[in-house]
Amino acid sequence: MSYKTILVHLDSRQSSTGRLPFAFGLAARFEAHLVGLYAPGAPRIPSYALAEAGAVLRDVVERSRAEAARQA
Repeated sequence: MSYKTILVHLDSRQSSTGRLPFAFGLAARFEAHLVGLYAPGAPRIPSYALAEAGAVLRDVVERSRAEAARQA
């Protein structure tokens, strides 16, 4: 049995730009499916900050994630 799916990690760092063309070439060479994964980490927010400004912090985190996803 052979696997025909390649998973490539995507992020907003400069090194990510080299991964994608390499992954495309690899998938084409082996006639494989290519899946891109962008998984942002969870921010570390102290509980006292959530209690004081939870809604504002959630908005800031959501905007930050959206911008990181757009860049990736």
